[in-house]
Amino acid sequence: MKEGRISEPIWKRSVLRKIKNRRSEIKQRAEVGRAGSILSVKEGSVAVSAKAAFLPSLLSGGELCARILLHRAVNSCVAMGAEPLAVQLQLLCPEAFAEPDLRKVIGGLEKEAEKLGISLLPGIIEASLAVKKPYLTLSGFGTREQAGQEFLPGQNLAANQDLLVVNWIAMEASIQLAAIYEKELRRRFTPVFVSHIKELFQYLSVVQEAKAAFRYHAAAVLPIEEGGIFGALWELAEGAGLGLEVDVRAIPVKQETIEVCELLHKNPYQLSSAGSLLIAAEDGEHLRKSLMAEGMSAVVIGRLTEGRDRILFHGEEKRFLELPNYGGPLGEREE
Repeated sequence: MKEGRISEPIWKRSVLRKIKNRRSEIKQRAEVGRAGSILSVKEGSVAVSAKAAFLPSLLSGGELCARILLHRAVNSCVAMGAEPLAVQLQLLCPEAFAEPDLRKVIGGLEKEAEKLGISLLPGIIEASLAVKKPYLTLSGFGTREQAGQEFLPGQNLAANQDLLVVNWIAMEASIQLAAIYEKELRRRFTPVFVSHIKELFQYLSVVQEAKAAFRYHAAAVLPIEEGGIFGALWELAEGAGLGLEVDVRAIPVKQETIEVCELLHKNPYQLSSAGSLLIAAEDGEHLRKSLMAEGMSAVVIGRLTEGRDRILFHGEEKRFLELPNYGGPLGEREE
């Protein structure tokens, strides 16, 4: 298999179909279009999410990648209707990964955990000759209240529900690209422009946005990760067994992201987008106005439909959404 997240067909036939649920406490497991698993306990339920990534050289954003990954783990917890409590780390690293490097990664993770008011839990940290680059796994844990009929995110998805995007797509990838290709960007753009890209980090946590979406009765909330907005749209529709219609021009994207993608020949619609959420709701316009009233950014981009056709509109142009290629946060696989 190629490096990176496995494809949806492999995920379905070689993972999901091979695993049976033997416990009634497992209320929802991680599947296509779901952010993680939900386990029932006496006082409520526990939501669990897991995110993993290679850490590039610390000189090209390794610590930054770790900090972003923490936000992705927490965002996935709240996308399941949970109050985030902690993130546990596991790190497999090569022998060349020195203790100062480790301190830098742990320090960056602890800094973000403190901002979010959650705990960072140490796990297995091991050096191995079998790995060439540090490989970090973060598992997010949160609790859900069970009041009245239990609500499981995504179980009520239906045709004619509206689709919304919260915040702007590809911010995560823009930040990482700016760290990796900073010299190239500074030759093309002003220092202020590059600074604006780095400042997008402040939008990567969507804890409050996800909580607000559920308060206003969102049917599903899905973080936009590998595969970008196109991947998230496919996953949401595939998980519900539905089609969709989306106006690509309505999808919110920062001008800085467009400029960076043009320079580096990237497609912003296929780039990892921590800090963005895809939401399904019965009345998208009402939800949009409610979120906007709380100072949050949201745009209605389309709707779910009967059948399996997943259609993208760009003005007069019409094309079908394709099975996503999970090439990592920057939209490409390493050979």
